[in-house]
Amino acid sequence: MLNSKYTILCDCDSTIENLEIAWNDWLNKKYNLSVKIEDWTDWDLKHHFPSLTQEQIFEPLFEADFWKTVPPKPDAQKYLKKLWDKGFPIYIVTASHPLTIGAKYEYLIKKHFPFIPSENIIFIYNKHLLSGWYLIDDGIHNFGGNYKGLLYDCPWNRKEDEKALGVKRVYNWKEIYEYLIKEDVEVKYISNKDFNIDSLKSGFKMPFSVI
Repeated sequence: MLNSKYTILCDCDSTIENLEIAWNDWLNKKYNLSVKIEDWTDWDLKHHFPSLTQEQIFEPLFEADFWKTVPPKPDAQKYLKKLWDKGFPIYIVTASHPLTIGAKYEYLIKKHFPFIPSENIIFIYNKHLLSGWYLIDDGIHNFGGNYKGLLYDCPWNRKEDEKALGVKRVYNWKEIYEYLIKEDVEVKYISNKDFNIDSLKSGFKMPFSVI
């Protein structure tokens, strides 16, 4: 169990990368379909690909070369790296079938996010078992653990009332970065606001800066 005030737990699929784009393109091309990402309005892909079997829908996830085609989310690399460089502990927490883990790590996470060490990659379905500062995820079902939530906006979660669930909906990585930096400064400010400035005269130093 992770337990750090500033630990950022970050989902992988459809949060730091666009799995849905590569997946949708793969199925459309192989089966001559014309499904659009905006049609993915719930979690059951059988609703969006009714002519395909469950095995056909999930087939690409078990092909190693498929993971080479999954692109990162715009600016995800840039802003995750900035958070990492500022000293935030970042863990990629992703639910994955055991047979897909190797290719997903080698061709996607390691390739596009090389600054995140392998020991900071957690393959887990029950994310509520973890603790941290914030979880960033597209799945509303993953919230409710010992962390605050940022819901990454996607077509399949737009029917969800994030306010009722106590999480904040976010739309891009620039917004996420700016929000977390603002939260970080506010937490430090609140921690320091009762500090007695007169203590400086006695040679004491501020425990940390709000800048």
